[in-house]
Amino acid sequence: MMDIFFIYVTAANESEAKLIARSVVEERLAACANLLGAIKSIYWWEGEVCESEEVALVLKTSKARKAELIDRIKQLHSYDCPAIVCLPIAAGNSGSSEKRPDIRCLNLAVVLHSSPMSTRYKMKVTYDGTNYSGWQVQPRHRTVQGEIERLLAEMTSLKHVRLESSGRTDTGVHARAQMAHFDLEKPIDPKYFQRGLNAQIDRDIRILTLEQASPDFHARFSAVGKEYRYFIYNGLIVPPTKRLYRLQEGRPLDIEKMRTAASLLVGEHDFAPFAANRKVPIKSTIRTIHSFYVRKHGADITLEVQGNGFLYKMVRGLAGFLIHVGMGRLEPEAALDILDHGKRTAKVQTAQPHGLFLWKVFY
Repeated sequence: MMDIFFIYVTAANESEAKLIARSVVEERLAACANLLGAIKSIYWWEGEVCESEEVALVLKTSKARKAELIDRIKQLHSYDCPAIVCLPIAAGNSGSSEKRPDIRCLNLAVVLHSSPMSTRYKMKVTYDGTNYSGWQVQPRHRTVQGEIERLLAEMTSLKHVRLESSGRTDTGVHARAQMAHFDLEKPIDPKYFQRGLNAQIDRDIRILTLEQASPDFHARFSAVGKEYRYFIYNGLIVPPTKRLYRLQEGRPLDIEKMRTAASLLVGEHDFAPFAANRKVPIKSTIRTIHSFYVRKHGADITLEVQGNGFLYKMVRGLAGFLIHVGMGRLEPEAALDILDHGKRTAKVQTAQPHGLFLWKVFY
């Protein structure tokens, strides 16, 4: 049985991720001649892994050399280094050194970038994304992750506390229940720490829950599905209290046609035609939608979609398509034609971000 060491690097773009990976891994590990003997193979993943634009470098080593490799990697990295995850090879992949292991088929074993004596905490976060450049930390931009990490560092007197989330949300997108985790070497009282965070952070971000988590819990890798909701106000005058959280469409929308189109999208499909192109290779664009409901209450229309994962801007693409169906520009059956075509066309428009909410993460 071989072991795989997955060094997971997330960056603002592909070029930056590759630069980090090469600098942190290839150059620094190559400086240890004895360590290179423990590495059997090196694999690259480029593009989307777990719904994010990132590059992953995987080191494959023998079980006998595993401990040595782990110790050396820990010595070479600071606490806030890219996450290092130990994963067993999936059955069927161990017989060939040429075939790249499928990360999506592997079971998460342990995250190595934290201290063995650290305690893991998980939090549920809700936020109004109007005034933020999305969730993920970005240089010279105000983000939700950046605001929480800043306070975590201040309250713990640490240089940096790394916050891992279930996934990114884009600029202007909101969250009812984003999930995240972080590690601390010194234990805290979650109840009072939660109060402290909420007392200091801006009111458009709230920490709903904060509790100790199992060491093998990972906000992203442990997730098995998500629910998103997209809100539309189908009327001429949007109430001021809803203007930041509804896409306004003044023309009447045919709800029954929208429901028919949504039902045709349920199941496992290649959803590339509904996703935005990041101009980076993607391992797979096949996703499964478990349910897709279109609900109407007065002028409010809500699109509720659950699935095992979503591509970049996929939910907004689905929303834009259903709106066009509701306006009569497309027939519901166009959903099947778009899926069969396999590529993005003008039939799919990306809906504006402010109507979208990350509603729930399933574990």
